Amino acid sequence: MLGPMRAFFLMLLMLALVGVACDQRTPLSPKDKLARGDIYSFQNQGAPFCFIYIGLNTNEASHFTAAFTNFAANFGIHKVTQYYRAYSGGPLANYMSDHVAFFVFSIPTTYVVDRYNSHTSSREQFLESGDWKSGLSTHCFWPTNASRITKDGHDELAPNTGCIFMVSYDNQYSSNAFKSLERSVEAAAQTNWPNRAVEAFIYENNKQ
Repeated sequence: MLGPMRAFFLMLLMLALVGVACDQRTPLSPKDKLARGDIYSFQNQGAPFCFIYIGLNTNEASHFTAAFTNFAANFGIHKVTQYYRAYSGGPLANYMSDHVAFFVFSIPTTYVVDRYNSHTSSREQFLESGDWKSGLSTHCFWPTNASRITKDGHDELAPNTGCIFMVSYDNQYSSNAFKSLERSVEAAAQTNWPNRAVEAFIYENNKQ
């Protein structure tokens, strides 16, 4: 006969396995997909996207997403709280608005620079196809004057880089509306993180 603790843990394991099976076998509604940051059945190739880079001090990196949460609410952007138990696909957005998905995180600036240097030759190819996913992984759209910070009166590369990547998943959301939101987010980021470069690369489709 199983001991009470062992039986309890076996029950938890069975419930977890059932949850994974449900996620894999039960089709999710569009609303549930978006709640998980899964935009791939909505977002069309050629939709506008933007990459915003912000130089960060070492002690700011771990609080970057929390700081973004504070001002993002002013633009109807909320943090994604629901996740797949099992998932295979493109990266999931961790913030969403009614029209735009956001991938917000911080990484060492040396990593950004290394990826940029390794993939600049692919930049035009990704631009022609509107391939934001490759830009997300390669940082080939990083502006070379980004990720900088003023420290002791000197301008230098910051130890870390905050990344705010935006992509429209709503086919009815115009490029002009997207640009307006991007400018608002960029201005808020500059206010929130003064004395450092906040630089953006924006890709527009032909929808007006």
